[in-house]
Amino acid sequence: MKKIIKALFIVFISVLIIVLSSLSSLALLTTGFNANFSSDILSETINFYSPNKDILYSVESSIRLKSFVTNDYEYTMYNLSPYGYAIIYDKTGALVEAGYTSDSLPPYSFSRTKIFYYAGPFNYFVLSSDGPQDLISGSKLNSSSKTLLANLERNVQTLSCSISLTSQKDDVQSLTLNSNSSEDYFIAVNYFTNLINYGKNENGTCTVIAASMLFGYFDQFVDDSFVPSQYEEGSGTNEAFHQLLNDYVYGSSPEGGIFIHDAQEGFNDYLSSRPITARLLSEHSSNSSARTKIISELADGRPVIASMGKDLGANWNHTALIYGVSYDPSNMLGTAVVQFHNGWNKNKPEMRAFYSSINWFYECGYMSCVEGHSFGRWTGNAYGHSSVCSCGEREEEPHGEFWDSLRNRCIRCGYSGPIQGSIFSIN
Repeated sequence: MKKIIKALFIVFISVLIIVLSSLSSLALLTTGFNANFSSDILSETINFYSPNKDILYSVESSIRLKSFVTNDYEYTMYNLSPYGYAIIYDKTGALVEAGYTSDSLPPYSFSRTKIFYYAGPFNYFVLSSDGPQDLISGSKLNSSSKTLLANLERNVQTLSCSISLTSQKDDVQSLTLNSNSSEDYFIAVNYFTNLINYGKNENGTCTVIAASMLFGYFDQFVDDSFVPSQYEEGSGTNEAFHQLLNDYVYGSSPEGGIFIHDAQEGFNDYLSSRPITARLLSEHSSNSSARTKIISELADGRPVIASMGKDLGANWNHTALIYGVSYDPSNMLGTAVVQFHNGWNKNKPEMRAFYSSINWFYECGYMSCVEGHSFGRWTGNAYGHSSVCSCGEREEEPHGEFWDSLRNRCIRCGYSGPIQGSIFSIN
């Protein structure tokens, strides 16, 4: 009898150890912090890209996410306090996606019983009995789409490895950004985070929706000839304008996912019908040149439209309007995080202020003048005067030789009043 009790006790202890071990491992995958990074390093990275510098974000909990490249846990999603979330690539500590607003809800639940996969913004999956299932659409992921997502993900992971690492020990790499200050370029943030008028994306016309937001911005801030008055609706454009652009882009062809460079001719046919010199150009010769162009346009004060994904079609290709970027100047492409308006779900504020690594984007569309700039009238202030072309290009001058000291006014722009700094330079 004693032998039976002893045997049962040994079996009980063994089962208990296995159960506790499994629960411990599962807890590590779902709610435990990634051991690769200290809380200080995570906080530094997350707050580096935060637009809310008055708020100090901290990590409350986390969950591990699998990669389609390795089928292993490669990412960690962190639940932030006081609100928001951030997804970090474990190998380097690169921020690949984040939501910093009070409306930003984590795309994954903090479940202890589910296995999640991540393949970039809006590509969220949960493992079901018959394979990965899209958390947004509910559709099953087929093998060809899985391969496409894995290729995209592999490219982003490679670019993320360009971030400088300050320490390496036992293959555990910790991230510290090279600079204590970031380069930041944000354009009309309040306008875009409140923009709800741009049309309805019901047939995979996200590229056209993004262009309608771009043209609406230029109509609002640069030249009101971009959009006829009957297509304006408060701040932005209406559904009729979206449909007008669809007619130019698709003609008699079915509406659906389309590359920016394939829609470019239709957009420019529309712009040619307006009394403006601006045209939409596309940079898609290489991923790196497109990303560099995104940053240079934002630095010059112009938003862009840009596409993420690899496959043609509304499911994986998505075009958004980018209006902000932050990055470490010493590693511009490797560390840039963009802010963009998603063009979906107009009643969801978080979709109008979405953050992700620039590495997910492979093409951009931007405004330029193909036949030379046509600058408008000069306007001035205490620092100098400037004139803006319909493409958004700005020409600036000091008051300098145009300053009439007797009348205390600039004969070029008409500004009259005190001068800040030298009248011979714009400070």
